Amino acid sequence: MSAHHNQHPIRDIQSNKLTDGACAPPAKAGRQKSIVSAIRGIAAKYAKKCKKKIAEALEQAKSKTHSHASIMSLLGIPRTDLPVFDSIHQVLRIVFRNAGSMIEDMVKECLQDLPGYNSTTRLPNLIGNRPAYHEVDCTIGQFAYEIKWRDATTDGDHVTKEIERIKNFKAHGYTPVRLMFFASDNKNSKSIQARIAREYHNAGGQYYCEQAAWDHIREVSGHDLQKILEDIDRGNDNVFSYLKELAEQG
Repeated sequence: MSAHHNQHPIRDIQSNKLTDGACAPPAKAGRQKSIVSAIRGIAAKYAKKCKKKIAEALEQAKSKTHSHASIMSLLGIPRTDLPVFDSIHQVLRIVFRNAGSMIEDMVKECLQDLPGYNSTTRLPNLIGNRPAYHEVDCTIGQFAYEIKWRDATTDGDHVTKEIERIKNFKAHGYTPVRLMFFASDNKNSKSIQARIAREYHNAGGQYYCEQAAWDHIREVSGHDLQKILEDIDRGNDNVFSYLKELAEQG
């Protein structure tokens, strides 16, 4: 899937505002160097956090009683294998959660120098009663960003919540923008993402998926986050390939 809008909110150097138009110039060498260092630091922070959480989860797993073993055995999972399956489940939850937070922080690092940038914002829900607020990952002038490293949901309720979020951003006067860097190959998930993309476009918003998301970051900020991660990966940090491997699971 590569649905995306043709226009980008781009920095207009002369007016110092975000406009729809030409690409931002490449980042200055000094800032580019500091960005690379910052991205490496973010990756290291989350790798350390992830390893700690995994170690804690595996230690806790040792004392679990697995009282649901009889139910799992009906599905063909031997009681002796249940601790392994449970541990894998816990580890993947931790890894996926940290991958999402890591990519969000990296994207914000690239965007934070743009005029009108603000980090996480909570907007009162003007569309419904639940939730009371919708969180915006960041705003740049009139553009409200939703940053996803991937979204493999097949839950119809998820779509309803996303549509309400989009409408609420619009009700507050923002142009909703969604970045999703990896897409699932699951047929139902693809269908849901296509619907979400249509909702963004119907609201006058912008939806960037896979390569279009990486291109958008580069064109808006002048920082090539994709290349930075690929260079880190070549240095055996394995950040980029690690994310790709995770994205291919499920």
